Amino acid sequence: MDDMLNEVAYGTCRDKDVWRYLAECFETIGKDWAQIRALRTYRRIGDHEDYLRLRRLNMKYGGDFHDLATFYWERGEKQRAIQVAKEGAPGVGSLCSSHKARQFQATCISGGNGPSGAGLERPRIGRQGSTEIDQKPLPSG
Repeated sequence: MDDMLNEVAYGTCRDKDVWRYLAECFETIGKDWAQIRALRTYRRIGDHEDYLRLRRLNMKYGGDFHDLATFYWERGEKQRAIQVAKEGAPGVGSLCSSHKARQFQATCISGGNGPSGAGLERPRIGRQGSTEIDQKPLPSG
């Protein structure tokens, strides 16, 4: 049911202002899943300040470190991306605990193409869902 409601909400977003409003609504829910949807929406619309604000509050799992490292890599901040990948090293569920994460770090350090070159896909909206928000183009206007 939640996925269907999310699809309806995403389907109503026609411009950045509406996407931003949706992200703000997700933030007010206060649950982890909603915070993740909000930060992904901010990232999608290019609101880097709000994306980073929420991303910094949600750095628990390896995918969180991967997402932030990918963000920096895509912005051309390769050293920062490598640093984030290294920060994710300690602990269970960390970035370095997976084969793909080690591949990411090796690619970054060797001067490769970064996350895409390592065969990694950008994470989707939430850990539980499979929403296609990252793949849909923003409407022009």
